[in-house]
Amino acid sequence: MLERAVELRPNDGYIADSLGWALYKMGDQDEAVVVLERAAQLQTQDWAINDHLGDAYWSIGRRNEARFQWRHALSLNPDDDKIDGINDKIKTGIKK
Repeated sequence: MLERAVELRPNDGYIADSLGWALYKMGDQDEAVVVLERAAQLQTQDWAINDHLGDAYWSIGRRNEARFQWRHALSLNPDDDKIDGINDKIKTGIKK
């Protein structure tokens, strides 16, 4: 369904983010990175998209880029209840 939504609205960063995050959660990190990079290009001022992209980068070993994205997410005024979690990821990464 999300793939179809992206086909119908290819320039909607929020829909692309939803697809990318679903791919990430299903374990297809390489494809998730591609889709989330597109989402971040389309929706440049959304902290959650940059946070998701950071998580995806981390999962494929792109640690510096992950931390860059998380720092960028912080600069975009995330929800108060997300700030500590993002800071923790910057310090220690994602533990699985």
